[in-house]
Amino acid sequence: MISGVRNRIGTAGLVVAIIALVAALGGGAYAASGGLTPQQKKQVKKIARTEAKKLVGTGPAGAPGATGPAGANGKDGTNGTNGTNGKDGEDGEDGQTGFVEALPSNSSLTGTWGAADFGVEVPNLAEVSFPIPVNPAPTLIYVVEGGENAYKMEEGKPFPEPVLGKAEVEKLCPGNAAAPAAEPGFLCVFVGEQENADILTTKLPKWGIATPYGDLIPVALGLGGIDPEAGFIGGTWAVTAG
Repeated sequence: MISGVRNRIGTAGLVVAIIALVAALGGGAYAASGGLTPQQKKQVKKIARTEAKKLVGTGPAGAPGATGPAGANGKDGTNGTNGTNGKDGEDGEDGQTGFVEALPSNSSLTGTWGAADFGVEVPNLAEVSFPIPVNPAPTLIYVVEGGENAYKMEEGKPFPEPVLGKAEVEKLCPGNAAAPAAEPGFLCVFVGEQENADILTTKLPKWGIATPYGDLIPVALGLGGIDPEAGFIGGTWAVTAG
């Protein structure tokens, strides 16, 4: 039986500590007989705590408690700051397809042109076609090979007059056959190469007047009279919307 009590209570040190603690704190009679000193009381308390901690083990987990009531909704947060505006798109452009109904002002198009015939002296029309309409219709400047002069096509005047000098050509058509360029409102057609061919110098009151969709350049091919040879003429062009 003593062994059972010992196993339940613990080691002898703990038993002594507990008995001493009870005696120290349990009543005035023991204290009156001399009892424990204050220092001894502190030691007994310290021993009791230490021994008690050794005996304390972790018990099995208890069953989960019931779910508590839902908490109140939190306060709404403050509104965020507005974002910056995006950049504007280019005038006239459809943001999804890039389609434009007309070439935007100061924008340019470039391309090639030419005509050829083999062994027959014949007038011809070299086509210049704009992939995007140009409004208003530009004025044609036909720049001869080398860029020394040009012909300007004007409504009501016979083509190819008037003739422009090099300085005026460079002002209206600042490019060349290798890098075509045009000032706003002009279609500059540059001759890059020609052989037995040239622009028609016959007075033509209509041919050469540009439209919003392009132009037709009158040329003579296979020059040589009775025994003509094959003729070729061509180059590049640039148009800039006014």
